[in-house]
Amino acid sequence: MSLMLSRHGIWYYRKVNVLPCGKRREFRRSLGTRSKTEATKRSLRFADRPWLITETSTTTIDLIQSPHSDLSLSELKLHAEQYVEFKSREVCEREVSSIKRCIDKYFSFTDQVFKRSRAAEFISGLNSCA
Repeated sequence: MSLMLSRHGIWYYRKVNVLPCGKRREFRRSLGTRSKTEATKRSLRFADRPWLITETSTTTIDLIQSPHSDLSLSELKLHAEQYVEFKSREVCEREVSSIKRCIDKYFSFTDQVFKRSRAAEFISGLNSCA
């Protein structure tokens, strides 16, 4: 268990993982307290969470690095669902629903998902997605 005190006096849970590529990734979560004893108690809920990079996120990273691979639309949708599932362990429900809504809206916006011009058109109209 690693606790860290911010310059504002708020305690954070801190975990450092080494990625498969050799880089280090630091995860920090606010414990929302200025009391060290309370922070120690609250940090126990983070200790059992899976902080390691999973196969799902590795697949998503591979997908981002090579978007023009031989993926069908259904495979891309499957990867998007896996990404949402991975993010649901990291962020709140409200943000997960926002991610789902934007992904669904993008898939309904275009059937040419790998075209940069279509993505640019979609991004320019993202205000309507939120």
